[in-house]
Amino acid sequence: MWLVTRGAQQVAAQSQPPAPAQAPLWGLGRVIALEHSEVWGGLIDLDPETAPDEAGAIFDVIQSSTGEDQFAIRRGENYVARLVPAKADVTPRAQPLFEPAGTYLITGGLGALA
Repeated sequence: MWLVTRGAQQVAAQSQPPAPAQAPLWGLGRVIALEHSEVWGGLIDLDPETAPDEAGAIFDVIQSSTGEDQFAIRRGENYVARLVPAKADVTPRAQPLFEPAGTYLITGGLGALA
C-alpha cells in the first residue's frame, strides 16, 4: 500500500509552503508503516503543481529499489528524508547569552547531561 498526497511536505527553502490539510496523511502513513508493516509500501508527496508525467514518476518511485519508503517529487526530482550534519558556524558573541533581568524556563534538566 502506498499513500499519495499533494504538497504535504516542504522539501526546499524555495518550495511552496506545506499543505496542512494533507500533512495528517503522512502521520497516518507512519502509523500504518509501524503497525502493519506486512502491507506497507510507502508515502509519496506530489508537487503542488501537476506535472505532465506524474503517473510515470509515481511508477518509477514504486519500482525503485532504493529501500526508501518516503518520497517527495518536486519538478521531476525525487527527494527523500535525510538528516545531515549542520555546518558549524560558531561565531563568538559580544553579548552574554542570558540577560540578568530575564526569566528563563529550563526543561528536561533531570536527564543525563553530557
